[in-house]
Amino acid sequence: MGDCAEEEFTAEAGAALQSSQSRGTFTQLARLEGHAEAVTSLALDGNFLLSGSEDGVVHMWDLHSYMSLASFQVHDAPIEDMHVLPENGLLVTCSTDSTVRVWDYGVGQEVQVWRHPEQFRCLTMRKSTGHVLAGTEQHSIVAFPFSEALASMERQREEAARKGEEVAERINEKVANAAAPADLVPIWVPVAGEVPKADNGR
Repeated sequence: MGDCAEEEFTAEAGAALQSSQSRGTFTQLARLEGHAEAVTSLALDGNFLLSGSEDGVVHMWDLHSYMSLASFQVHDAPIEDMHVLPENGLLVTCSTDSTVRVWDYGVGQEVQVWRHPEQFRCLTMRKSTGHVLAGTEQHSIVAFPFSEALASMERQREEAARKGEEVAERINEKVANAAAPADLVPIWVPVAGEVPKADNGR
């Protein structure tokens, strides 16, 4: 490598995020604590870091503040690989639980799951054909149509918007009812020496 400076980052379960300008010399930037098992995969979306681990959990970190933003139980087995699509806000993961899953990581919701008899080890995105390609332990490469995930995401977002409108309508109705004047009840104040007469509705 000669005199060329290199920058490395390391992140283990409960360990520090570190930067190195020369091999063997590290300066601690922050501690990213959250994973209970070994970190197996990483993906970046700008200043957001997503990390997957052996317990099937994905953590989302803010690399400005080094704070944990969210965590999701994505798989039932170790996460082997991840791919992020920032333009859609989606994260694609694969695992030895024989599934490839797509998550809307902005809201923490699964939008698509593909199942297969073989255990998955790696994946990538072929944007020219719109397929997710996943490699298996049993020497296969499986292609999944990403359009299915996009359609599922659109349906979920439309449903969430519809439910939000219904909640807003109910709240507006309650506010309107609370603001309506109640039935007026006459109150009589007796004048000295007089007895008030009951108002029998006349």
